[in-house]
Amino acid sequence: KELSQTTYYRYYDNNLTKSGTSYSAGEVIADPSQTTVVNTENNLLKLTITTNSEDDLEITKYFYPENFVSDYGTLEQANMVNIPVQTENFRAGNLIATQKTLFSGTLPETIRTEKAGSGLEDRLHFDRYVDDNLVEYHQDLGAYTTVIWGYGHRYPVAKIENATYNQVTGIINYNSIQSLDGIALENALQPLRSGLPNALVTTYTYFPEIGMATQTTPDGYTSSFVYDDFHRLLYVKDKDGNVIKEYGYNYRLNDTGGGSTGGGFDPLQVGGITTQNLADDPTSFYSGNVTGLSGGSGDFTYVWSYQLDNTGSFTNFDVTTSNSYQLPYDIHMSSLCDYTWIKFRCKVIDNQVSNSSVTVTMNSSVSINCTGNQQ
Repeated sequence: KELSQTTYYRYYDNNLTKSGTSYSAGEVIADPSQTTVVNTENNLLKLTITTNSEDDLEITKYFYPENFVSDYGTLEQANMVNIPVQTENFRAGNLIATQKTLFSGTLPETIRTEKAGSGLEDRLHFDRYVDDNLVEYHQDLGAYTTVIWGYGHRYPVAKIENATYNQVTGIINYNSIQSLDGIALENALQPLRSGLPNALVTTYTYFPEIGMATQTTPDGYTSSFVYDDFHRLLYVKDKDGNVIKEYGYNYRLNDTGGGSTGGGFDPLQVGGITTQNLADDPTSFYSGNVTGLSGGSGDFTYVWSYQLDNTGSFTNFDVTTSNSYQLPYDIHMSSLCDYTWIKFRCKVIDNQVSNSSVTVTMNSSVSINCTGNQQ
């Protein structure tokens, strides 16, 4: 049977009717054509209806502060009326899951969930806020996570897993970092890594009003982000300044491949590159392929290149219409065996879209083996 899925979105309003079909808020919908309208003043998403490949209706219903006035009066008074505070999921007419968010004043406090009538249980607790920014949360019976905000309390600059807010602020001064940026901010956050050996610390810096500038993972690996004059992400670079991802932006009025007028292809994206040593192949030493390729026209050219010992420029060795590569034996033996490491890069060019390409580079090099293939 061919898989198919259709999703419909319905909103609260005063005239909720489409193609003669209306939806109610108060009953499970087994036959959408037989329901009636519930009027309300706010244009809010009421439910989504999906028909899955088995022809079962999967329905998600959304509830807002106005549906629970006694519980969410503070949100109503603050005019925060468009926040879904409860969702219910149905399949084939049966309630299978419920999620409800409890608030303290106007800030989320606890997320509770229920599966198949088991009763609502606490799942996630938002423990502490500073200047209305969440700074500490934990899963029920789980470890605590702390978030530190900087740049005048505007951006999260550190996420510390397995540490409480009090532990973190016992090491750094929360207020003293608000005016810091770049290297100065990174240096101010560095004591978290040494002072909390059982925690996982991720830190961030920013170009304010543009985007993230750097991200340093718990293992100390730093990625940097480069933007164009329109504040669009152009490159992601590794700790050595090598480009590991490149983004291109193109606008077109019509698809040449049969798409709808005024549409255009989805943005071209690439995930990474795999590689393996072909120890038993007398003609090729390495092979691999591009992963996570999505978007674009589907008509691509792949330009493959390699870099030796993490220095110098990349050398092209193949241009193909295949998303996989093999590094030939003769190239390997003539130039590679004097080196220790090799890293591969691929530039994916969309042949149907002018100036559209994405370049992806392996995150780390692989060792060169010159003995396994010689025959």
